[in-house]
Amino acid sequence: MPTYYIMVNSENIIKLYKKYKSVGGFGIYSLDALIGKDIQPNNIDALVQQERNLIELYNATYDAPITSDILEKQFLGRKRIDATVRVNTKMSKYRLPHEYTHARGYDPYDIFMRSNTIKGYMNREYWKERSVMKNELA
Repeated sequence: MPTYYIMVNSENIIKLYKKYKSVGGFGIYSLDALIGKDIQPNNIDALVQQERNLIELYNATYDAPITSDILEKQFLGRKRIDATVRVNTKMSKYRLPHEYTHARGYDPYDIFMRSNTIKGYMNREYWKERSVMKNELA
């Protein structure tokens, strides 16, 4: 990404933060975290957290939900993280949720199958994440 876009996006984020403070906003947001200064491109959790912080900051400032177009073009300078990528980061190398793979002495698949069905599991997780993403925006 060219430096020009990073500078424009950071200027927009700084303006949004100043407006947030001027309308009586409280709460602590790190400008470095909002801008994504130290975020690596492969750190999906940090990128998602940056998106959520910007959405929360915009909603608190303007009392209106942000659109994906404004979020992507004015503040992020990139597309939002897709729901499929978000779901895949929650899965372990066995394609099971992380909480099932950390049980010592037990088969993760056996524990997972006791409380879930595998048929359509990824599809259900995808649509849950899509609905969360849709509810975040306008």
